[in-house]
Amino acid sequence: MSFELIFRPDDGYFLTTPTGWQWSANLPANVSTRLLKTKKDEPDLVKLYYVALSPDGGYFISWKDAEGATWTDHTLSASHPDLVSWIKTNNNTGYEADNYKVFLGPGGQFFARGNKGETQGLKWAKVPTALEATIPEMMSNGAWKDGQTPSSVTIGVDNAFVILCNGGSRIKWSGNIAEVYPTFHKEVLEKFKEGRSYEFLALNPYKRDQHFAVWDDGSSGWKLPTALSKIVQEEATKFVDLRAAESTASLVAAQAREARSIALLNQATRLADAGMRRAMRSSEAMGCIGTGYHYEYYDEFGNRTY
Repeated sequence: MSFELIFRPDDGYFLTTPTGWQWSANLPANVSTRLLKTKKDEPDLVKLYYVALSPDGGYFISWKDAEGATWTDHTLSASHPDLVSWIKTNNNTGYEADNYKVFLGPGGQFFARGNKGETQGLKWAKVPTALEATIPEMMSNGAWKDGQTPSSVTIGVDNAFVILCNGGSRIKWSGNIAEVYPTFHKEVLEKFKEGRSYEFLALNPYKRDQHFAVWDDGSSGWKLPTALSKIVQEEATKFVDLRAAESTASLVAAQAREARSIALLNQATRLADAGMRRAMRSSEAMGCIGTGYHYEYYDEFGNRTY
């Protein structure tokens, strides 16, 4: 269940919710027709994994079809050749299409993550110098330091950036984040004090002090243009309700499983106790009948034991 926002130029957007997608005008035709299932002779999209949109109209999309196969599609060969080469190599070596996370910026800029089982691959180009310098600091002997495995990266204006690490429970940002995105900066400090972690975060790469965030409890926060803010507010309310219903259903299912486990354990205990009692009784004399000169002993089943 996801609730994510992609910023586009001129206050445009692409919004993913648990019940579908919404987008502003001028979405790349291949993306909109695939989402609307109007493409002919190509795999139908039944589950969208990820969409990335570049400022020049390029896109990356990954999805699952009706037969369970996963696919990727893009128009980035000219604008992001390094990314295309990396994705092609990954797809040929077992990387899962459902685990790609891609940020597309202007002038060929990108930051991408892909998973192959427990192995994580990263690729980037033309990112801010401070971001590129931060990545090696997060590693030791070719592996990520504890709690510093990148989950996603978002890049804003003036080379500001945020790296979500360890599934969103840790975060790194550029030195100018408080100046360029003050609303986000204040918000993140408050939320981390509450022990919250991020499920999703996007800085607006076209305008200062605009962002959208979702936390692990299903709540969300943002600073957006008025029209988009109204749309997000409506969807955010639905998302919280869906998450609450999902949590309730999970709790009920967990309680039912626990009750069944306790019942089975009690039944097994009763059977074990009964078996032990029968075993003890059958190994002892359960009664005696006098016959004048000697005694005959019988077990509980009437069998003579002496």
